[in-house]
Amino acid sequence: MKNWLLLSCLWLVGCAGFQGVQLPTHEISSAEQLGVSGLEFSPDGQHFATSSVRGEVTVWSYPGKQKKWTFWEHAGRVQSIHWAGNEKLITGGNDRKIILYDLQAGTVTATELQLNSTINSLGFLASKNWVVSGHLDGTVRVHTLPDLKFINSFETDETVMAVAVSSKGVIASAGDGGQTLLFESDLNKPREITRSSRDAAELRFSRDGQKLLGSGWKLLIWDVTSGQLTMRDTGHIGAFSSVDISPDYKYYATIGCSADARVQLFDFKTGEVARQLAPHNNCGTSVRFTPNGQFVVSAAEDERVRFFDITIPYKPEMMQNESSSL
Repeated sequence: MKNWLLLSCLWLVGCAGFQGVQLPTHEISSAEQLGVSGLEFSPDGQHFATSSVRGEVTVWSYPGKQKKWTFWEHAGRVQSIHWAGNEKLITGGNDRKIILYDLQAGTVTATELQLNSTINSLGFLASKNWVVSGHLDGTVRVHTLPDLKFINSFETDETVMAVAVSSKGVIASAGDGGQTLLFESDLNKPREITRSSRDAAELRFSRDGQKLLGSGWKLLIWDVTSGQLTMRDTGHIGAFSSVDISPDYKYYATIGCSADARVQLFDFKTGEVARQLAPHNNCGTSVRFTPNGQFVVSAAEDERVRFFDITIPYKPEMMQNESSSL
C-alpha cells in the first residue's frame, strides 16, 4: 500500500511539470547571448530585428531567419527597438542613447544621439519622420530623422514606461502610476484618458488606430475616441510584459515574465484563450504577430525566439517546463 502511494505521488509530481501547449514550428535557440530584450518586424515583413540585454542588435532575414547584420552600439541593455520604415532601425537603451541604423543598399551606418535620461520606449511617426521616445525622467521627446534633430518635449507627471504611435499619427504615453496620455494635434496639450490602477509595460495600437492596448497586471484596452478603459484578466501569474494585436483584429497575444513566461493567444472579441503556446524558461520580453498574421513570435531572456503557426489546427502537446529546448 505504501509503495502504491509513493508511486502515485511521484507520478503526480512528474505530471505537474507538464502542460498541454502548441509547440513552436521553429526556434532560434541562441538569438541573443544573455537574453533577448526586444523583437520587431519590418513593415514589409522581409526582416525582423532583435536586441539583447547586453547591448547587441541583430537584423535577420524573414522568412529565412538568417543573420544579416549584428551591431554593438549600446553599452548595456537595449530597452526599445523599432523600425522606421523598411530600411531604418532605431534603438534606445539604458545608456541614454538613441541609435539610428541605416540599412539601405546593404551599407550600415549608425547615428548616435546622447540624451540625459534613460530611454524606456520608442515609436515612429512615419508621416512626419519623427522618432518619439519615452524617458525615465518623465519626458516624451520628439526628434526628426535622419539627423535626430530635437523638435519638442513634454514633461509628464510620472516616469514614462511606454510610448506608441498610431497609423493616424496619435502618440500615446503611459506612466508608472497609471497616467495615460494621447498627443493628437498639439504636442503641448495631450488628452488624458482613463487612468489605470497599474502601469502599462508596453503600449500597442490596433492597425486602424481605434484601440490602444497595454500590458501589465491585466490587459488594458482603451477606446481611443472616448478614452474609456476596459480591463481583462489574462491568467498570467503577476504582470505580463508584452502584447500584440493580429493584423485581422481576431486575436491578441501576450507573454509573461517573472515566474510565468507563458505565451497565450486570445480571441479579441470574447477575451477567451484560443491557444496556449510553449512557455519560455526565463522572463518573456516580446510577443509579435508576423505582418501576414500567420505566426506568433515570442522572445525572452532565455535567449530564444520562437515561431508558432496559428493557421494550423490547434493540437496541444505535453512538454516539460524545466526543459523546453526543442
